Amino acid sequence: MAKPVIHSVLALISSFSMLSAQSGVYRTPALSPDASVVAFSFQGDIWTMPLANGSPNRLTIHEAYESNPTFNSDGSAIAFTSNRSGNEDVFIMKTNGADLKRLTYHSAGDVVSDWTNQNEILFSTRRVYVQVEWDQEIHKILPKGGTPTRLLDAMGEMAVASPDGKHIAFVSGPCRVSREAYKGPADLEIWIYNVEEKTYRQFTNNEYNDFLPRWKNNDELYFLNGSTGYYIIYSQSLSATSPTAITTVKGDGIRFFDYAQNTIVYEKGNSLYKLDVPSKKSEKIEISIHADYRFDPTEKVTYSGNINDYKVSPNGKEVAMVLHGEVFVKELDKEKDRTVNVSNHPFSDEAPNWLNDTTILFISDRDGQADIYKVYSDDPKTTSIAKALRHKVELVKNTNDEEADLVISPNGKKVAFTRNGKQLIIADLNDKGNISNEKVLVESWSLPSGVVWSPDSRFVSYSQQDLNFNREVFVHPIDGKAVNVSMHPRGDYSPVWSEDGSKLGFVSGRGSGNDNDIWFVWLKKSDWEKTKEDWKEGSYYDEPEKKEEGKGKKKGKEEEKDKKEEEKLIEIDFEDIHERLVRVTSLAGNEGNILISKDGETFFFTARSNTADRTDLYKIKWNSEDIEQLTQGGQSLYGLSLSPSNDDFYALKRGSLLLVDAKGKTTGMPHKAQLTINHDVERAYVFDEAWSILNDRFYDPNFHGKDWEKLKQTYKPWALSASTSQDYRYIMNWMLGQLNASHM
Repeated sequence: MAKPVIHSVLALISSFSMLSAQSGVYRTPALSPDASVVAFSFQGDIWTMPLANGSPNRLTIHEAYESNPTFNSDGSAIAFTSNRSGNEDVFIMKTNGADLKRLTYHSAGDVVSDWTNQNEILFSTRRVYVQVEWDQEIHKILPKGGTPTRLLDAMGEMAVASPDGKHIAFVSGPCRVSREAYKGPADLEIWIYNVEEKTYRQFTNNEYNDFLPRWKNNDELYFLNGSTGYYIIYSQSLSATSPTAITTVKGDGIRFFDYAQNTIVYEKGNSLYKLDVPSKKSEKIEISIHADYRFDPTEKVTYSGNINDYKVSPNGKEVAMVLHGEVFVKELDKEKDRTVNVSNHPFSDEAPNWLNDTTILFISDRDGQADIYKVYSDDPKTTSIAKALRHKVELVKNTNDEEADLVISPNGKKVAFTRNGKQLIIADLNDKGNISNEKVLVESWSLPSGVVWSPDSRFVSYSQQDLNFNREVFVHPIDGKAVNVSMHPRGDYSPVWSEDGSKLGFVSGRGSGNDNDIWFVWLKKSDWEKTKEDWKEGSYYDEPEKKEEGKGKKKGKEEEKDKKEEEKLIEIDFEDIHERLVRVTSLAGNEGNILISKDGETFFFTARSNTADRTDLYKIKWNSEDIEQLTQGGQSLYGLSLSPSNDDFYALKRGSLLLVDAKGKTTGMPHKAQLTINHDVERAYVFDEAWSILNDRFYDPNFHGKDWEKLKQTYKPWALSASTSQDYRYIMNWMLGQLNASHM
């Protein structure tokens, strides 16, 4: 994607903003009993409008999201679903918006499906059997309120009662409704409950999704079916065995509909339509809403949490943080919360790495694809990024590929990053941030994750899946071949080097009950061969102490530097290295977030707290002795990293940065990150990002027979016309459903 395309995207967003008074996503239409009025959800509120070309009337106006309006039998009141109390509950009001009343108060979500002629409101929820069933339960409540009760013993949703109340139609099955072309055993089917006989029978029986039943009369149902590859409305009597198509729309299917008095209203695209059933004539409902923005397209926010990544500068004076896809920098001072946005772009900026104390490298897709950039002070009075009043962002690596997962080596001379989700690249890095001499270290369908450099910058370690989707930990010399050091059929993750070069720690699920425990591998065979007494008293085979020569003589700086570098080089004996594994922890539950002390003696980690129902910080010696709980009360720390001094470390807690000493004492490092969010631009970016990820990585290059580019052209305008995040996600999910793939 080139820059002109980005500019056209911004222009497209601008045009949608100007048209927001006329366009949008209209959802969940419902007809009054006499078919004279249609109710619907728009901008997250409930509206009504005379079906014969009238003016829309907004009944609710609330920052919450409200949908699924349903009329009572005489058309005087409407039940609907709203999350204005935190989760979805059932509300009712008169058709003029008066006397709004909340009916349900459970912490589970409640979604209205019907207001019966017997004056009961039906809704689906997950309450009694949430721990054992995936499907929802069907409950009922009276308009006057009270305690809801289960309507049926069966699990299901979308329940509607026949006009005479003798039958209940409902939907059962696990398939997502957004998978229009689904064909298989997990499909949605419609069932009928006979109220008098208290019996159930399956009404539809095929391999396609059948859902959203609507009673035409006491003996006939309308419903949606996906046997054509897209949803259309069918009709079937209770005694019939096959349905009859009512609508003939092609291409984009019908997502929702309602029926009354030979009239059907339905949702298609981002518009509403009405259908005269006898003539089968369908026409778009023209809705002219001259309304202001429901929510401001731009929003100023201040974050005092929300950190999802951070890196401390080499001198330990500043920290780079990622919040809401922006790179911020602040001084590491508990008394200062001033935080500076140094990337400042509506697209995603991530993976900050300090090249030195005055320059940060990071990943950004501001020019159409994810590339490597650098930022530094452009203030003549200071080189400090945190203190500077101006900053300069420059492109470091301009390619047509997607770079990610940037990691600079400890000596600052190498850099690792991934490319196009398929390659792990190692390259040289100079003090200006220029990248050269690229080398593909790994090329695989399974991208290495959790890449960490060895302290001497000569090896990388990472976790990677095998053909059985099991993760193993590897050590990879930058000039050699990768070696599997974990080698176990259960998952191994999150490698961490000890600063002294003696151990590589990692998390492994090989323990009992598949719990994650802390393990490490001895990098040198001689260390592994030592006994407990050897570690206490010293081994006979240890290197003898060398006598000092020329005491009192000063050595040259270069000689001292060379000796220092030589002493830091890590030795790894790769032969049978997978046999030199040591289990450090075996606590109940999962351990994680490993950190190893500078001398390699102590492991810090998080595990289930003894004092709360969350995790706390622990430390333990490498030989499993002297375990100690450092924090109390379930502090739930994560993202641990050693400070440059190696005397203490940093951690995140609920998106805030803490300094933690060896005894577990924490000191907050407050931040105040101010940001202006352009929601329209962000939504365009998120849409393109999601589409591109699937375009690059979907397992079937033919996209299950769908034109993926055409789907983007179709669904993007609909998604960008949405005025709420719920409607935006709704349209996005329907686009994904067109691929007819599971787990999406």
